[in-house]
Amino acid sequence: MDSRPSCMEYELNGVCKSFRTVTGAAVVTDDYQKFKKTYKTVTSKCFKELKINSQRQIMSSQEILDLTQGDYSLLERIYDEIVPHVYRMNIFYTSFNSRRIPKVKTHGRTYPGKEMTPLEFLDYLHPSLPHLCVWRIYKYVKDTKATVFLDSFGGTTTEAWEEIKDCPGIKILFNGDKCNPLVAFADILLKVLEHRLKTSRKSYFEDNIRQVLQADRFDYGKFMVHILHNRHYPKITPLDHRGFNLVDKINHPL
Repeated sequence: MDSRPSCMEYELNGVCKSFRTVTGAAVVTDDYQKFKKTYKTVTSKCFKELKINSQRQIMSSQEILDLTQGDYSLLERIYDEIVPHVYRMNIFYTSFNSRRIPKVKTHGRTYPGKEMTPLEFLDYLHPSLPHLCVWRIYKYVKDTKATVFLDSFGGTTTEAWEEIKDCPGIKILFNGDKCNPLVAFADILLKVLEHRLKTSRKSYFEDNIRQVLQADRFDYGKFMVHILHNRHYPKITPLDHRGFNLVDKINHPL
């Protein structure tokens, strides 16, 4: 799983609007070693054809864009060639209604908490989003033996974390988008999604996401869009100033 912030300008009924969100992606494979081999084969082939000299087959989306001077065609090609090998795809994004809840209360478990606007809250949310993505799909994970690779995250304790922290399958990777094919592909997926939405002047709505990522190529139930919105505030807001205790979740070897 990986996450990233995004700011989108789009048109609605002829009016230009902007939308800030934090997005996440969880890419699922039923054969990790086969997916890893496929990923490296595809990236190696693409790099060779474009005469990109690299000793690494796993790179973050930004590293790839740096190699292509901002040209998205390589990212798009990697995405299109690897997505048929994905078993299930989950997309996450935040959408908070500030008219209904104009102020978000945080850090209130041990003493009077803070109040901030939903936009300010996004800045708190971004560093910790990977654990919230796990929490949103935890009911599908908790009774399995699945390994859940997460890009490293930070922040302070939430109720969501307290519900999932005992999951034995969670493995946290430092710079996961530069060393793990599932996390790297999740990173590429989010970058491609943002690019396709921007070029089509669309925003983060489920129908738009399904359209630009061609969700119909997946079997029923294999492409899911999950929204974090107002009713999730009690679970996703920081409870106090204690940081996450991640020591036993770090994937080894580093």
